[in-house]
Amino acid sequence: MRSQILETIAALDAINPEAFGGTEVERLQVRAAARRLLARLETPYERAWGFCFEHPVVFAALQICINVGLWKSWTSAGGGEKSIHELVEFTTPTVDTNLLRKPTPPC
Repeated sequence: MRSQILETIAALDAINPEAFGGTEVERLQVRAAARRLLARLETPYERAWGFCFEHPVVFAALQICINVGLWKSWTSAGGGEKSIHELVEFTTPTVDTNLLRKPTPPC
């Protein structure tokens, strides 16, 4: 069994961008497969760790949504697509609309 694990690790380590010969579709397919593999292997703790330390902006946004009650209210209302004004109504205390607005990239 240990030899199979070592072979699997070696096969994964051997994958590199040059193997695709510039074929973007194949590279993206392998990338998607790698993400699926991680999703199967990671524990919930490891996923949470990733959000906290690999994607701190996403973590901060989620924490704000939790703190103002948006997540709980939105899921209680059935989730789904909502307008920004509906989302503001879900917050407690009510937040400024601009807090939830998608930022406009600088020119």
